[in-house]
Amino acid sequence: MKNPELLVPVGSREKFWAAIEAGADAVYLGLKNFNARERAANFSYAEIESVIDKAHKKNVKVYITLNTVIKNEELPKLLDTLYFLNEVMPDAVIIQDWGVFKLVSEFFPDLKLHASTQMANHNSLGVQFAANLGIGRVVLARELTLHELLNIRKKTTAELEIFIHGALCYSFSGMCHFSSFITGEGANRGKCTQPCRREYTQDKDKAFVFNLKDNKQLDKIHFFKQIGIDSLKIEGRLKSAEYVYKVAKAYKIAITEPERMAEAEILANEDFGREKTDYFFGKTLKVAIGQNSNVGKLIGSVSKVTRNGFTVSTDANIQKTWRLRIHNLKTDTQQSITVDNFKPSENATTIEASGKFSENDPVYVAGTNEYSFSSKLPYPKNPVEAMMPPAQKRKILSTLKPKAGSVTDGRQTLYLRIDSLDWLRKLYIHDADYLLLRFSFEEFTELLRDTSFLNKFGSKLYIELPYFIPEGALEKHEMLLKRFVNAGISKFMINHLSQKDLIPANAEFAASENVYAYNDAAISFLKSQGVSQFVYPVENDNNNLFGTSHTDGIVPVYFLPRLFISRMPVDFSKDNAFRDKENRMYIKHVKAGITYVVPEKIVSLTQFVPKMLSKGFTKLLIDFSFIKPSRTLFPAVIKRLEQATKIPESVDFNFNKELK
Repeated sequence: MKNPELLVPVGSREKFWAAIEAGADAVYLGLKNFNARERAANFSYAEIESVIDKAHKKNVKVYITLNTVIKNEELPKLLDTLYFLNEVMPDAVIIQDWGVFKLVSEFFPDLKLHASTQMANHNSLGVQFAANLGIGRVVLARELTLHELLNIRKKTTAELEIFIHGALCYSFSGMCHFSSFITGEGANRGKCTQPCRREYTQDKDKAFVFNLKDNKQLDKIHFFKQIGIDSLKIEGRLKSAEYVYKVAKAYKIAITEPERMAEAEILANEDFGREKTDYFFGKTLKVAIGQNSNVGKLIGSVSKVTRNGFTVSTDANIQKTWRLRIHNLKTDTQQSITVDNFKPSENATTIEASGKFSENDPVYVAGTNEYSFSSKLPYPKNPVEAMMPPAQKRKILSTLKPKAGSVTDGRQTLYLRIDSLDWLRKLYIHDADYLLLRFSFEEFTELLRDTSFLNKFGSKLYIELPYFIPEGALEKHEMLLKRFVNAGISKFMINHLSQKDLIPANAEFAASENVYAYNDAAISFLKSQGVSQFVYPVENDNNNLFGTSHTDGIVPVYFLPRLFISRMPVDFSKDNAFRDKENRMYIKHVKAGITYVVPEKIVSLTQFVPKMLSKGFTKLLIDFSFIKPSRTLFPAVIKRLEQATKIPESVDFNFNKELK
């Protein structure tokens, strides 16, 4: 039985040496941009060169994270980054954006690619699709059961990687827009502000509704080895070097010396993280939400604020260089300090520190600095040139432009999306050019019985597949699509690019806004895959939209964005509405076992439509998902479109601001 690779996070130079010392088989790290942990220290080009050299001398592999979506104006910088990576040759590059895939596969084919968990691969269909494209490994979604993982392993020979320890996101990775919606700092851009870690209010009751405990799979390592998982991944590029060392050491012992499991358990429990859950792999799902979002071990609370710091009531033997985190209850902010000058007394310690502290603020120990690691990396003697020659760059970028004849004809085309059969009884369908049906499996089955409707409006219809199709439901969805084709329906919409392999031969398929098209490279790739229509991302800003050369996509102009899309159920004490501390309201919906969170306020871009039309964007999407069916809403929205006026009480998401 082959041991799986132990893959360890490296967010700084100290963490790199911690990972090496703990026995990592491979490390993953990011550059200063284009990676999903932009708040980590990360690495310069020269440091990347040095890391690869030092790691390879110790037979440790290096994977570079390029796992964010790319804005169109960033493509030249992306080419410089790929040019550099092609020179230094890491063992693989971890990607999310299909535009990155296109550029690498066509112009840097020697670079090996891994599909990030941000690509939301959650079944064998996605894994095999990636493998057929030449992607060497797939990092699976965290929301799989052991049974689903086993079945995926049986159905593919592709390399599989799973997360075994560290923080968990409430939403499917790659499908979260909450941070982007409230701050403009997108999770898909590596800038998540962690709204799932915040406290929310129902009436006057406050709770951490979406705050998942930390992942821990130490007791399942033998099972993962048995079924042939190729790589076991620890999360934590933002964590300390001490965390990296202890957790990596724990799992290295579990993999190679299982008879020392008790020792491994002690190390893993000293990670100074949150409470633990085995999530969908185990039996603790019902209690996977924690009511403490703080990282660290609680040791006491502030009993007195002094002129130079504070006194903490604690029986902990606080030591110099300990890292403490104080949670200010008044501002709901956290401050980290390193203990220097302090005075212990009975059941209390007075600490000198600058900052704003209040009585009763909880105090956590986030690290003891029990271990220390070097921060040195030698500068390369002959550093690699990090800039692609301008002529080569211009030539590549020119290949991403749309082909002649692919621009729109100037006629405005209106797409309308609905998510329940009840809408069909309220709409005058003739007002829409196309109707996108995002129904449940059961509602689609019912619709198939209405042959008169299908015969009358079949040419207008797009049948939309769900965001998440569990392994056990692939076959029934494939059969459903065949039934629609037999009923004369020939247009479908996919929510994951791999779903194209479920579409019957000779049928047309479009890509939803969940198949991200942020840049010309991604759009070019989607078209090369046979996508007939595509929807621009909902979190787009106007600069990025108007900066693309491909104006033939569909622009969402009226919709409730899915801020969270999750397989994790959450219990609300009353109704499904809740508020954040800024008093913004959100609504929870559950459909087919998937939890969606949407804002109370609609996103409307109707006032910007004349500018869109003037720039050649003539395909518009009105999305009534999560909205109560109404006879008057569609005419009212069309009127606003015609008048180019804003919908009252609506917001414009990032469109008139910036997606950061």
